[in-house]
Amino acid sequence: MDRRSFLAAALAGVAGCSDGSGGARTVAPDLRGTPAPTPSPTAEPTASAPPTGGSRTVLLANDTHHALETQLEVVSDGETVLRADPRLAPAMTAHRFDVLPADRSYEAAVTTSAGHARAFEWEPGRRGSALRIGFGDDVSVREAFDIDASTRLLTGDTGVIRDGPADTWFPLVLDNPGEVTPARVAFSNGDGFGGVTLDVPPRSRVRLPVTVPADEVEVAATVGGRDASATWHPRADGPLPLLVDPPRFVCDTLFRSLRVENRTVTDWAAEVIVRADGRTAFTRRTNVEPGAIRAFRAVVPPAGEHVVRIESGGVWAHYELPDCPPVGPVVLAVDDEGIDVAARSVEADDGATMTATEPTDEPATATENGTADGG
Repeated sequence: MDRRSFLAAALAGVAGCSDGSGGARTVAPDLRGTPAPTPSPTAEPTASAPPTGGSRTVLLANDTHHALETQLEVVSDGETVLRADPRLAPAMTAHRFDVLPADRSYEAAVTTSAGHARAFEWEPGRRGSALRIGFGDDVSVREAFDIDASTRLLTGDTGVIRDGPADTWFPLVLDNPGEVTPARVAFSNGDGFGGVTLDVPPRSRVRLPVTVPADEVEVAATVGGRDASATWHPRADGPLPLLVDPPRFVCDTLFRSLRVENRTVTDWAAEVIVRADGRTAFTRRTNVEPGAIRAFRAVVPPAGEHVVRIESGGVWAHYELPDCPPVGPVVLAVDDEGIDVAARSVEADDGATMTATEPTDEPATATENGTADGG
C-alpha cells in the first residue's frame, strides 16, 4: 500500500474501526482500541468553584544546540515566589521546578545569554498541566501535558495509550502554537490500525504515551482538516514530534544555527535562503572576509524538509539537508573547489561572529531567473 492509500485507510480506521466483520477494516490485536469513557463536564473557575489545588511544575527548556545561561523570576500578588538562574545544556535539556501552587495567578519574566527576553502572565490550568518555557528562535510559552495529564485530553479510542509493558511506551509529542485544534492520529503495524483522537489545547505541548509493540509503524494524522504521515521506528528514533500548524512530523523540535565559513583568500558575498517545509525561514545577504566565520543563531527551525539556496556571483545553488539532521549547526562552507552545505553533529562555533537574527518570511531581494525569490 502506498503512503497516500495508507493515510486514507488509517484515518478511516481511527474514525470507525471494527474487528473485521461486515467487511470493515481490521484493527490489529496489539493496537486494538477501547472506547474512551465520556468525561464529566468540568466547570470553569468561578468564585464559588476555585481551581484544582496542588502544585504546578515550571520547565525551562533549551530548544537549541547551544548552552544557555538563563534567569527566571515569577511573581504572585507582588511577591517573588521563584527566582532562579540555571544553566541549560544543549538540545532539549530542561530544568524543572515543582513549587508553584495551582490556586494563584502569576507574572513571569525570563532572559537568556543568547538575548531571549519575555514577560507574560500565567494562570495554572485545571487539568494538571505544567508551564513550559522554551528557548529557540524566540521564547515559546506552552501549557505542557505530561504522560499522565495528556490522557485526560482524549476524546476517542484509547487502545494504544499505555496499553502494554512499560518498555513498549513511546511518546507522541504534539506541539500547538495556536488555538484549540482537533487531531486524529492512526498507527499501522501492517496487520491493522489503532489510534487516538483528541482536542489539542491552545498553546500547548502534549506528550501521549503510545504503546508501539513493533519496531516500525506507519503513522498518519489529520489535524485541523489537514494531513501528515510518516514512518516511525520508535526504539531507534525515540519520541515522535508532530507540529500542529501546519501538521508535519519532524525528528526533533530544535532550532539550529547557520554557520557561513569562508575558506578562501578573497571576500565572499552571497544571498542565503533557508526554507523549512516550503516556508522561507531565513534570508540574508552576507559578506564574509577570507578565513572568517559568521554564524546566525537559531534560524533553522524544526521541519520535515530543509532546503538551503545560495546565490553567489549571479549563480544559484540548491541544497537539501537530510530528513533528520544531526544535533548541531548547519554549515555553509566555501573553498576553492566550491560550496558545501552540511549539518554537523557537534557544536562548533568557536571563532564565529554570532548574530542573533529573527527568522523572517520576507522574500529575498536577490533574483533568480528575473523573479524575486519569495516562494
